[in-house]
Amino acid sequence: NNVLQIKDSETKAIVWRTLWDMVRDQEIPASEFFELAFPALEKEQDYQMVSTLRGRVSSVIGYTVDKEKKDALYQRLYDLAKAKLKVVKPGTDIQRLWYGALRSSTNTPEQYQYLTDLYDGKKSIEGIEMTNSRKWSILFSLSAIDRQDLVEPRLAKLSEEDKSARGKNSK
Repeated sequence: NNVLQIKDSETKAIVWRTLWDMVRDQEIPASEFFELAFPALEKEQDYQMVSTLRGRVSSVIGYTVDKEKKDALYQRLYDLAKAKLKVVKPGTDIQRLWYGALRSSTNTPEQYQYLTDLYDGKKSIEGIEMTNSRKWSILFSLSAIDRQDLVEPRLAKLSEEDKSARGKNSK
C-alpha cells in the first residue's frame, strides 16, 4: 500500500482526493478504496487526514447497496474506532473524532447497548465526558432505529436536566 508511505500531508491529501473521485466516478470499485483506507486509518495520526478519510469511508459505506456488505463495513469501522479509542490520548480532538466514528458506525444491538451503557454511566471512555450533547446524539441514534424502549425513559430526564435550547425545545 504505497499511499501509507507518503509522508507529505498535501501530497497524501491529493492522492486520497483522487481515489475518492475515482470511487465516486465508478472508475475503481469501493472495495479497493476500503482496502487502502482502513489500513491508512489504523496508522494515520494527523487529525485532519483522519477526519477527512473517515468521512469519506463513511460516505462510501452509505452508498453501499448490499446490506450484508454495508453491515460488515460498519462493523469494521466500529471495531477500528473502538480500538483507536483505547490507544489515543484521552481528551484530545482525535479521541473525540474516534468517538464520533464509533457512534456513527453503531449498527448492531450489542453496539447500541454499548452506547446506552455509555449514556447511563455503566461504561466509560477515559477522556470522553458524557455531555448532554453526546447524550442527545445517542438518543437520536436510538430513535433512528426505532428503539423507543431505550429512548423514552431517558428523554424526559434529559429534557429536564438540559437547560440549553435543545433541552427546552424537547419538552
